[in-house]
Amino acid sequence: MSLSQVLDASAAALQRGETDAAAAELLRAWREAPYAELAAALERFPKRPFQPEEGTPTAEMNAWLEAWGRAGPLDLPALLAHLEHVAGTRLPRFAKPCFDAVAAAPADPRIGAFVLSRIGHPVPSLKQTISMLWRQASPRDLEALDRLANQTGGGWFKPVVNTLKRKAASLKPLDADLRGRIIELGLEAAKAPLPKVTEAGEAVLLERVRAAPDDVSCREVLRDWLLERGDPWGELIALQQHRARDAQATMTARERKLLKELRPRILGSLGGAKKSVLDEVVIERGFPVSATVKVKGVTRVAAILSRPELSTLERVVFVRDATLTPNLKALREAHGLQAESLAAALKRAPDLKLEVLTVDGGPGHLEGLGGLGALRELYFIEPGMPERTLRAAARLPLMKQLRAIGVVQVYAGDAFHDWSWELVDSLPAPVERVVIETMGGMTARFVFARASDGWDVRVEPPVTQRSTHPGYASIPHDAETFRRAKAVLKESRSVQFSGGVDEQTRAALEP
Repeated sequence: MSLSQVLDASAAALQRGETDAAAAELLRAWREAPYAELAAALERFPKRPFQPEEGTPTAEMNAWLEAWGRAGPLDLPALLAHLEHVAGTRLPRFAKPCFDAVAAAPADPRIGAFVLSRIGHPVPSLKQTISMLWRQASPRDLEALDRLANQTGGGWFKPVVNTLKRKAASLKPLDADLRGRIIELGLEAAKAPLPKVTEAGEAVLLERVRAAPDDVSCREVLRDWLLERGDPWGELIALQQHRARDAQATMTARERKLLKELRPRILGSLGGAKKSVLDEVVIERGFPVSATVKVKGVTRVAAILSRPELSTLERVVFVRDATLTPNLKALREAHGLQAESLAAALKRAPDLKLEVLTVDGGPGHLEGLGGLGALRELYFIEPGMPERTLRAAARLPLMKQLRAIGVVQVYAGDAFHDWSWELVDSLPAPVERVVIETMGGMTARFVFARASDGWDVRVEPPVTQRSTHPGYASIPHDAETFRRAKAVLKESRSVQFSGGVDEQTRAALEP
């Protein structure tokens, strides 16, 4: 889409009263070609106010993070102004998660100006300031940054300045017609009213989808509304819905292209999050359905998961700290929660309907825990002998409703050291599968499926997303470990190996 076409689309949106959409079009154009004139026009748009209810610093911080997560182009100025206030009047620890959120946001000239204004303040730190400038600074900030770079101790800014100089040199000069149209658009934007909250535009339709992620009709209304306007997001939703309905369908080149182009828009303020924060985000039916959260600190985890963009998650994996938030109404799988975090999360979000759960710890921590009536699969992260874990799990009232039970991240040398077919046979009848996933010396996932006259075993590659025992990776293959595993497999009804199993493991276990 050319700059001229973007200006036409933005002007048309203003005429329709869709001020948010007009600003979003202009912002996308600036990200493609960061002209100072586009930034100036964007700054003339009306600003939606933000005023959280008075409360504790923690409550105010959480209110700001929630608002930032659902913010549109018109919300950003007031949120940044409030953060300026919080950073100046509250303890730094209450501002830091907010600055972390700003650091992860897609590029915006108003954020760049805000970051420049914070240089020299205790929060954010110089390191985080430089990191934000790499993402947010634009050629119009070049003069101010060049002055900083030439001051004593300003060497930190020189790489940013050099990059901006190259970016500025690559911009073609704006012709007089385009410059005039941008200025006129900015003047029209300054007179535009804020859109009514009840207007059924993109923001409202998105909010409905995220508030009821299991309601297909909400997603279809949004899809049709986007398609009517020629918006590629609507096309992506339609393509992925078709693939979800047709088991034989595969991802097309067009879907891959749209995913790449729309990913930053779909993830919103999380689009620029580092992989050390948020990773492995899977988008299906036009929205995120699976993600891995890697940050430390329950407050920071909650701040990420409470973002509206993640309200459609159906599966989440935790690598460090973990919690769950009430907006995750579609969540069915959670992996890596400690029992204490699970109890707190279920208290905070009692309407969650978890069906698959991996708990970091033993079964004893789950005794007396309610709120898991929908649970069908339960796995434990336990390094010791799985026979002990399974024996303890068998006493849980939850066992009566489970179809699968298992132990993951088991040290391979202990996996089948004291294996008991009698114990496995005694598990309640609803349990159809028992899973043992080993690490260190033999890396594999053993899936035992109950049959009428025994157990069938399928050996698969491991799927556990993290290891609490990184030293396992350096443990060499052990002949005795394989001998024990092979003896267990020999007593099963049948054995199958799936693709992807480590060649050495397969060769040692096959008959």
